[in-house]
Amino acid sequence: MYIIPGKKNILWCVLLAAPFIVAPCIEADVEIFGLRLRPDKASAQPIIDPNPAVNNPDKFAWDLFIEVNKPALAGRRGVPDPNKKHGDPGPRVWETWKITTETGNEVFPDGGRNPGPWETAQARDEKGSLRKLFSPPKMLTIKSDIADGDLRLALLKAPPLDRDNQEARINQIGYEFIVKEGLYSLDGQERFRATRKKVDFPIGTINVKAHWREFSAEEIKAGVPARYYTAEDSGKMWGLTGFHMTSKDLPNWFWATFEHADNPLPEIPDRDRYTNLRDPNGRLRDVPDPLKNSYWQYYVLRGTQVDFIDSTGSPTILGNTQLEGGMQVTSSCMGCHARATIGDRMDNIIVNGQRLYPNGTPVFPSGKLTAVRKQPQTAAANRLTVNPVQVVLWRQDPKDPKSPAVVHVMGAIGAPNPEWFIDSAGQTRYTPLDFIWGFLHAQRE
Repeated sequence: MYIIPGKKNILWCVLLAAPFIVAPCIEADVEIFGLRLRPDKASAQPIIDPNPAVNNPDKFAWDLFIEVNKPALAGRRGVPDPNKKHGDPGPRVWETWKITTETGNEVFPDGGRNPGPWETAQARDEKGSLRKLFSPPKMLTIKSDIADGDLRLALLKAPPLDRDNQEARINQIGYEFIVKEGLYSLDGQERFRATRKKVDFPIGTINVKAHWREFSAEEIKAGVPARYYTAEDSGKMWGLTGFHMTSKDLPNWFWATFEHADNPLPEIPDRDRYTNLRDPNGRLRDVPDPLKNSYWQYYVLRGTQVDFIDSTGSPTILGNTQLEGGMQVTSSCMGCHARATIGDRMDNIIVNGQRLYPNGTPVFPSGKLTAVRKQPQTAAANRLTVNPVQVVLWRQDPKDPKSPAVVHVMGAIGAPNPEWFIDSAGQTRYTPLDFIWGFLHAQRE
């Protein structure tokens, strides 16, 4: 029983928090916690969820997916067309945001120059459609072979049309923060590090990464593209197969990933706790109303991530068959992106006319001087590497020394190691760049 001082005594039957939901046995009209309780109501009206990204992350992911995939208003960046529905043709809102991947980069230009205002023209093909400016994947497939006791590792690039078809973009809020803080150049990132301030994007910043596939003439004739969100570029038709989203609704961001239901079966199951399966033995789900009866009904939520670990202390895993192929079981959006950093400049230390630390020099702990895009001979960035461990090898039969080896691409999972960022004397080794890997495309001024 809870007695409210100064009010008529009331027996409170239930009191829950976050959000408050009060179900009293009411004897009088009373106001508490901002809720007006009246005798003629069996329960109070609940307060709107103050943090849906934490309390209902899968619903929040679908809500965000609906927003960024609204058709875009022609001639504007990041503005939805109020007269179009989700199934209508034309580019989506996120496709008008600024490109942060290598090809066609609009945020980290050549020569580290200021990328300019938000409203700039987008590249178009000869028919006037927005160009699809694809970049290579973030990782290569790794295969091992053991012959006569010798291990040979080969990096195998899949066909370009199968893999070199990814793009990443950032919305206006995030873009203008990068420009304001001068983070669009490598020098600017190093200057920001010297201030000892924290890179902290404003609430409302959203990043997306998309993976596409090209349809063959036979597939187009058979009507396969009708099940996909598609885009045309220079006579080619592309279908969206994978889609990452991250939004600054939490200090360490909110993470979600979607993909097409016709993709290869995932190595880990879909973890959507919001929508229901249409068929217990299938993969399609009952998508939210705005997406029904359109190609969007063939997309599924793989899962969401709001923390590095779960309640047992185990690393939270989240991956996509298209964007994390080959490493889904050890993929963590937060674990990987936490390593997006900048350290002290070291490529300008010259001894006897030569760089003391050339590109590729390892820097403790698990950092490296990485060549700068389009400036490989004249500049290097000191950053933590993408993954602390690239591969893990073991034999299929531990008792047989000639048994085939299994290669497992290992992602950065679990909570970050504080030693990556701060040394024992309290000095900063690497400055986190607020989980954004796009910063690695910045060049020297």
